[in-house]
Formats: sequence, structure tokens, C-alpha cells
Amino acid sequence: MVITNCRPLQNMKNARQAVLVQEDRLKRQPVVLPSELLLREIFPKLPLKSLIAARGVTKQWRYLVPFASLLPARRALLDLYYFIIKSPSFLASRSHIQKHLRKFDRGCYLGLLQLLVQDSPGCSVPEEVRLWILEWPNSAAFLWTWPGLSPGRDYLPMYKSGMRRFWRRVRLKNCFSDSDGFPALSGIFMAHSGQSPALLQMIEIWEHRTVMRHADWLVVDTEPDDNGCTHFGEVYYCDGSRTNTLIASSWSDWVKLRIEQEDCRARQGWRGKGSKVACIARFNVILENFRRYLTIDKE
Repeated sequence: MVITNCRPLQNMKNARQAVLVQEDRLKRQPVVLPSELLLREIFPKLPLKSLIAARGVTKQWRYLVPFASLLPARRALLDLYYFIIKSPSFLASRSHIQKHLRKFDRGCYLGLLQLLVQDSPGCSVPEEVRLWILEWPNSAAFLWTWPGLSPGRDYLPMYKSGMRRFWRRVRLKNCFSDSDGFPALSGIFMAHSGQSPALLQMIEIWEHRTVMRHADWLVVDTEPDDNGCTHFGEVYYCDGSRTNTLIASSWSDWVKLRIEQEDCRARQGWRGKGSKVACIARFNVILENFRRYLTIDKE
């Protein structure tokens, strides 16, 4: 009778199973990249959409993306994106804008816009606007200002109370619509106090709905004026005769300003003429006057 010891074989099987379990665990474990490699080599080469998606990968990436060595224009657009998605007016109008979005050739649109701007000597499209056209998410269009939207006017929900949503007329045109040409390019005299008027090339980016011929213009002139000042990338308000009101120093700052104004109107209520209670009170007054008119007519 031969007696064999099975313990060595059993130990070998257990060791093999432990190795397989360890290998499987290593395969499932995510690869952790060094933070310095992410900040200096990977994140700076990503476009805007990829940076937005990268912040949702891990907590580490969400923390590191704001500290990456990004282009100043791309960093400004990234901050602008997270500013807009928290806006009440953007959230209220987003579902309506989504229905009218359409795809467009971003490279072709930017090329034609650059040809239009560069037709004047010393003019160029600002870097923030260029990256906004190429990399901005199509689903994050705001204020009916996007090449993939129609140029006409439309109703937008700007205020929401419970299950009710209030709409107001947007009396402005989409200056960037690709179906109605491109932003208007014009040379406008800008006069500052104590300085001689300077002729600057600008493109129209916003038409005010309150007063005719009042608009916001983006400076595309890269050359300094007669006073030695460079206004490239700045946004000015034009009332049809003078252009001496500086609104914002960059495209992203101008968008934040307009978003804040729309949020203020949304908080005030329907059509920006007071709260919801005040609107209902005005409607009741109009209805009561109409009833009195009918009563007088019958008598």
C-alpha cells in the first residue's frame, strides 16, 4: 500500500488560483496616471468637449482639470460653460432651443468668417470666438446666438414657476446664423473722452430689442489706433451714432454679462415687467376695464 501526500499539489493549486485572482484584479484596476503628466501633456491637448467629459471621469481628474496648462481662450470657454449651465434662463430655454438646433460645417463656417474679416487689412477673428465656433457643444447654445440656429425671432421660455412656464418674445436677430449670411462687418468711429476719434473694424454680435439700431459690436481690428491703444477682442455698445461705451474686455465676459441680464429678467418674471403676481394683477385690471366697457355699451 502506497501512501501519497496530496498537500503539495493542493498548495500549488491554491497558489495558481491566487495568481489568477491577482492578475484579474490588476486588469480591472484602472490605470492611475501621474498628475504632472495629466496637467502638462494630456489636458492641454484636449479640445473643449473632451475637457468637459474629462471632469466626469474621476474625482482626481475633476480636481486637476482647472489647474491644467490650458490655452487662455480655452480656459475662458471652459469657465463660461460651467457658468452657463447653472443659469436659470439657460435651463428654462434649453429644451426649446434643442428642437431648433441643426448641424453645420464648423470648419467651413469659420473659414468663410475669417475671409470676411481678413478682407479688411489688419483684422482677425478673436481666439475665443474661433474656439467657440469650433469646440463649443452644440447642445449648449445660449440666447439664440449660434450658427446652428435660425436667424429669425422666436419665443423663449425665460421663467418657470412650478409646473407653469412663462414665455416672452425675443426681439433680436441671430447675428451668427449661417443661413442668413454672417455677422455684419463695419468700420465704426469710436470716441473716448480726451482722445481723437478712431475708426475700428467691428462685427455685430447682438441687436438690442428695446431700441432700433442699438447693438453690441466686437472689435476685430488688431492694429492700434492713433492713440496707441489696441482694442482687439473688446465689445462696445453702439447707439447708432457713437461707440464709446466699453461693455466687456473679451467675448466670454460679454456672454456672462448678457446671461446675467437674462437671469435678472427671469427672476423678475414674465417679459421682465415685474413678478408673476404683478403680471396677473395687471391682467385683472385690463379684464375689469373691458367688462366696464361692455356694461356701458349695453346701457
